[in-house]
Amino acid sequence: MKTTSSIHYLDVLGDRVEGSHGNFFCIRMKGGNGQLVTEIDQNGHPYYTDAVSNTTGLNDGAWHYIAAVRQGTSLKVYINGNLDVSVTAQGLANLTGSKPFKLGNSYSGFPPADIEFKDVRIYNGKALCPKRISEIFDQGRPIC
Repeated sequence: MKTTSSIHYLDVLGDRVEGSHGNFFCIRMKGGNGQLVTEIDQNGHPYYTDAVSNTTGLNDGAWHYIAAVRQGTSLKVYINGNLDVSVTAQGLANLTGSKPFKLGNSYSGFPPADIEFKDVRIYNGKALCPKRISEIFDQGRPIC
């Protein structure tokens, strides 16, 4: 992804349609500091969890490789091939996928995202291991 936007809660991707709890997966950029918030929810506690990136400045106009991996109750976020944050939910959210999945299009009340995407991949089934995430990141780097 690539953006210079500093609006509060820029939706990067996901199927969240409301501002409160529901059944969704989403990745957002938080305010002016360019920090990612990855969320999984099934109507709140104990199934809601969020992973707030340790990395900031992701709205610097450069390309950044983001990978979110859910495996059971674990949610890990990788930035540019490296593990950035890992959290564990108290319960396993059953994500129905009944809402449309959106790229860079926030739900009602938020402005549309000013964001570019390249090579978006969604894997359903087995979670990617850290080595594979690093390999995918390395494949996307320019040689010269």
